Amino acid sequence: MRAITLMLALCIPSLVTAEITVPTLPTPPTPPDIAGQITSEDHDQENRAAIVITRMDSIRSAIEEHQRQLSDLKKESTRIEEELAPASGRNRVYAQNEVDQEAYAIRRSLPQLPESSRIDLEFIVAPDGRSSKIHVVSGPSSYTEAITDAVGTWLYVPAQKGNRRVPVRVTTSIRLTDN
Repeated sequence: MRAITLMLALCIPSLVTAEITVPTLPTPPTPPDIAGQITSEDHDQENRAAIVITRMDSIRSAIEEHQRQLSDLKKESTRIEEELAPASGRNRVYAQNEVDQEAYAIRRSLPQLPESSRIDLEFIVAPDGRSSKIHVVSGPSSYTEAITDAVGTWLYVPAQKGNRRVPVRVTTSIRLTDN
């Protein structure tokens, strides 16, 4: 039990104090692990089976719901992709100066680094706008993994050549400051 003290100001010059005792709520039981391990020791075998079956059913239902949502997202992605220029079927990677429309960034983020740095990067922007084959050309080697991970999340409007989306090699320098 715990006590709560309330002070009410009721248009009366003095304050009224009331003490209300509120019971402490019990801690909710921990649900069993997905594998069906029951953490409560006071269930008999029949109750354990019911808990495990119920848990498995709820997990199956959640998986089915996520699969339906994933299917809907894939359909939406396909519909949206049809609005883009078709991707080139060739494997050639173009330089930015060889395309009709250069790739340009629409989402970029960089990690916070403890010191100012200049980093030269080279990577490919695929026809789907994602960056891949990221290579740090120059810069502090201690930050290579953090930079590579960050650049891997960048998103671009892909380059186009002859009304087709094509992969393009991008070379860029970025300056990171410590503030």
